[in-house]
Amino acid sequence: MTATEAAPPTGGTDAAARPLPSVTPAENARLLALFYGPVLLNGVFKPRPRMRDAGLHLDQARRSMELLYDLRERYAGAPLRVRALGGPSVLVLDPGDVTEVLGGPVDVWAVGTGDKVRGFGGIQPDALVVTNGPLRHDRRAFNEYVLAARERFHPYAERFAAVAAEEADRLLATGGSTVLDYDATIAAMNRIGRRVVLGDRAADDEELSRLLGVVTGEANWVGLRKWKAQEITQALAQLNSRLRGHLAAAEPRSVAALFAEAPQTSDTKPDAQVVHWLMAMQVVRGAATMGLALLATHDEQRERVRAEAAADPRGMPYTRACVQEAARLWPPVAALMRETTAPVTLGGHAVPGGIGVTIPTLFHNRDRVRLTYADRFAPEEWLDDGPAERDLAVCPFSRGEAMCAGTNVGVLLAASFVSRVLERADVTLLSPRLSPRRPLPLSCDSTATRLRLTAR
Repeated sequence: MTATEAAPPTGGTDAAARPLPSVTPAENARLLALFYGPVLLNGVFKPRPRMRDAGLHLDQARRSMELLYDLRERYAGAPLRVRALGGPSVLVLDPGDVTEVLGGPVDVWAVGTGDKVRGFGGIQPDALVVTNGPLRHDRRAFNEYVLAARERFHPYAERFAAVAAEEADRLLATGGSTVLDYDATIAAMNRIGRRVVLGDRAADDEELSRLLGVVTGEANWVGLRKWKAQEITQALAQLNSRLRGHLAAAEPRSVAALFAEAPQTSDTKPDAQVVHWLMAMQVVRGAATMGLALLATHDEQRERVRAEAAADPRGMPYTRACVQEAARLWPPVAALMRETTAPVTLGGHAVPGGIGVTIPTLFHNRDRVRLTYADRFAPEEWLDDGPAERDLAVCPFSRGEAMCAGTNVGVLLAASFVSRVLERADVTLLSPRLSPRRPLPLSCDSTATRLRLTAR
């Protein structure tokens, strides 16, 4: 089958399936105010620190969680028909239903939803994240190959880890004490991303990252700001020109160096996949920042990471688990969005084709009803195929066929950065306030997190 030949969806509804229950108008209004609205305002493709700060002051995360708990209890865990900002959607509150959606085929639970296409599709219409159908399988195969998604270690893992460690060293080069804030961490992560994906010649191309910030920031507006179209078109042209220049001179042991040998067709569009990878360094930054914040306040876990740096610097299973746990506690995206391509049964209810599906990640990652470790730092839950690793409803980086193809690389980069910082510095958390003696807060803005690093 070629990339343009369509395979039939495998969905279908059970004859005994019940209609979806709909939330009341009052419940819908609360969902828009406490959940769907903040998802959009906080920034889907690039964080908006001011909006996130406002959410913290309004206690939005706790109020949203309580609303979702109430709805799950009131409707006995049924998937709920709601009127979201982009139209009708199905809100998934039962962990078993989450497992079914994320573990199901992307030919039925499509990833390229309308909001993603209107947002990210406006800057990279050929990217995997906005592609559905047979083309998705084509582009997914390419992404999985160059990112080694199905392997425990990327073939260039040692170099990638060394790059992350070197950039941590740059932050600590002056010795003494330094403050690690958003500007410092995003600059370091952008350098890591450019070096890993494009090669060392791209290390100092800060203009590329500036242009990336411009276009991804506009993607947050999902195409609503029409008056910005010319400015964004120009920025995108400049960004793509710089990317093509780096890709044409792909350096050995970079992701770009694997393009030539990766499976691809004329429909794959390898160059169009790069923007999403570089954009994902925001996720790596958040996981590394919050991993350091947690380890700064949890002595036993911190010393275990330091011991592992000496004993197992390549594998780092515990440090990786700490990074995954940071992403579980404060997920990089507030909701996983899907769209049905055909009628399907979910939780015994008939879901129509062509409707959005919403999985609230924080709600499922911090579900205090069923997770004994919901509000504490528990990296051990990820080790040795542990409970968190096996639980598809715990989904900081999604799951199943649509799980981020770069998860292993991203976790490696964050873990390597964290490991080197702790090896060379004592870390003090300046803000926010975290304690192993209290439940960890539901909301914690990594863009506002500040750490003091003191050379050891």
